[in-house]
Amino acid sequence: MLVMKKKQCIKCKERKYLKEFSFRKDSNRHRNCCMKCMSNKSLKYYRKNIEHCIEYKKRYYRENREKILELRKKQYKLKNEK
Repeated sequence: MLVMKKKQCIKCKERKYLKEFSFRKDSNRHRNCCMKCMSNKSLKYYRKNIEHCIEYKKRYYRENREKILELRKKQYKLKNEK
């Protein structure tokens, strides 16, 4: 018999299945906030700091352009491999 464990989210206070929480490899545990609450938190941050986020993405792309393009190329090849 498979038992699905539950955990309470510290943000929404709902009890949810562990699969609804991201797993942290560094601590070998699930996060305290569910994925839905984390997503909402990220979206709020982005909306509040949109100029900073856009500038950061542009700067990161400029500084890592070669690496990004190489990864995209590999992903394309894997996706279209036959």
